[in-house]
Amino acid sequence: MTRPALTAEWKRIECLCEIAQESRQHKHPPPELVSRLEQLQVEVLAARAQGSWNPVCGPGLSHLALDILACAAASEVSYVAAYAYSTLGADPATQAPSKRTIQALLSLDSEDIAAFNAELSQDAPLRARGLVVVERGGMAAIVTAGRTLRQGLFGETDPLSPPGTVRVNRQADWGDLIVPDQCRWTLREFSAFVRHRRTVEREWGAPRRGGPIALFSGPSGTGKTLAAAVLATELGFPLYRIDLGQLVSKYIGETEKNLNSLFDAVDGSDTILLFDESDALFGRRGEVKDARDRYANMEVSHLLARIENQHCPCILTTNLRSSIDAAFLRRFQIVVDFPLPEPTERERMWRCHIPAHAPLAPDIDIAMLARYARLTGASIQNAALHAAHMAAAGNRPIAMALLVQGIWRELAKDGARHTLSDIGPLAAYLKEANDADNRPARAALAG
Repeated sequence: MTRPALTAEWKRIECLCEIAQESRQHKHPPPELVSRLEQLQVEVLAARAQGSWNPVCGPGLSHLALDILACAAASEVSYVAAYAYSTLGADPATQAPSKRTIQALLSLDSEDIAAFNAELSQDAPLRARGLVVVERGGMAAIVTAGRTLRQGLFGETDPLSPPGTVRVNRQADWGDLIVPDQCRWTLREFSAFVRHRRTVEREWGAPRRGGPIALFSGPSGTGKTLAAAVLATELGFPLYRIDLGQLVSKYIGETEKNLNSLFDAVDGSDTILLFDESDALFGRRGEVKDARDRYANMEVSHLLARIENQHCPCILTTNLRSSIDAAFLRRFQIVVDFPLPEPTERERMWRCHIPAHAPLAPDIDIAMLARYARLTGASIQNAALHAAHMAAAGNRPIAMALLVQGIWRELAKDGARHTLSDIGPLAAYLKEANDADNRPARAALAG
């Protein structure tokens, strides 16, 4: 089932097909058909203005590019369009339209042909993002829905995803990311590297380099993976997390082979690779004491050489920057440090993660929580959700005691011994959480 916001798109393509069939028979289309097309044109433009295509392909595509997407996908959404394509010269195996068919449907004149061909060029977003696939050449070339378009429209798993990767489907924007201004500016610089690399390299004559490559370093839970999702959403690129379990092999030469397959699949494409907790692949090369050390160093050296020439945005995350081989650091275009959040940032996080429509007790003091609970963003989210679930279980509002209880649960996760003095005056609420008046939730859980 496709997205309801795009219904007008498919109805418009059906209408265009009917008009094209009338024209093939040298007939003028009925006035009611023309009137219907005009109404659908208005609906399509209104829906596009509301971002109807954004969840599928991201922002920034021209109306002509969106028209091409609608034509490419229509045969898989509409039986009417599929049948009409078969009479208008579509590929008999896939019922996908040719470039000539799309031009006829859109009534493109000679001035529009150059823009049309540019939208379907190898480096243009439609093909670089995997939205469409162009088979063969010339005007008879068949334009089919690509893996990214099919994923966005039908929610299909991505059978053509790069080997050894898992698709990250999280949509996020800059408002979701609470980091220091310096961190945010550096992330935007990486976005600029990706957006304008073709201009700098092809039009301005700069030497072609691999990547661009970014290193995100900082403690766990400070927003590194979220930042990667924000960049992917803004750029409209698919984000793939590297599954080290599929890439790293104990057999000699297999890891290098797997890495080559991965990089060959994405080279030159608008795809972001996320090497989460990258220390395992990009760690320091050590002293050679036996054959195992020698081959481990060979794997790192091979990866170093390959990523240097890889033309695909790559993001590496690490909890410990010093663990990354110095030879890699020189090849990163951007290095972003994600520090532990300050009290003002933690306060924003608490306000963001406490459910917006939850009933709140009057004793909640967000500023106090932010000041005395030195948690990361991920831990704050976990603590807020813990309090929300305990409040729901006890059929009561979220109170300060439940939030502090969630904080204490998060502190216990790191394995270190914490004392009540670590949370200052919040400790009084922790004692309250264990008092009799807080037992309704426990009774509900038990029963």
